[in-house]
Amino acid sequence: MDSGKNFQFDTEQKPLNSPAIENDELMAQVDDFFDKQQFYGFRIGEIGLLISGGIESEILDNFTIHPVPNTVSWLRGVINLRGHLVPVYNLHELFGFSQNIQKHSFLIILDKGENSVAIEISDYPKVLENLVQVDRQLSLPEVFEDYVLEIYEDEGVSWLSFNKQQFFSALSEKIVATK
Repeated sequence: MDSGKNFQFDTEQKPLNSPAIENDELMAQVDDFFDKQQFYGFRIGEIGLLISGGIESEILDNFTIHPVPNTVSWLRGVINLRGHLVPVYNLHELFGFSQNIQKHSFLIILDKGENSVAIEISDYPKVLENLVQVDRQLSLPEVFEDYVLEIYEDEGVSWLSFNKQQFFSALSEKIVATK
């Protein structure tokens, strides 16, 4: 997802070799840029999951899921996305939540190419601009708790940063082990 914001250094039109551009000032601008990095969130049941605006992602609302026979029910199947087979996960079912995927759901695609994964979601992700990191424990599904990196809050709602690569690699291994 594109955050829609372009970062430009405030150099007051001075040449780059000008002594007026201090190293500390430049570093402060870089730090400010990363502090303002945009995050998006989507809900799986009561769990809010975060994705960074810097992660390649997209939303699909017109797709065909091709089922994979003789596999776990939370692997809905695969889609063909620009020549790559992308697994589609139903995390509501995996996490043990009652099914609240509406008749018309969306897919959020995380990453690109052969590393892509798709997750069924009910609503478009929302932009989260006021995230504050919190230090507290949440009751999480056992299959997910080892992959949570940090917990944030925005307007009283908890949002989780998680290790996407490790989580989906573990799910792939779990699928292979159940065959």
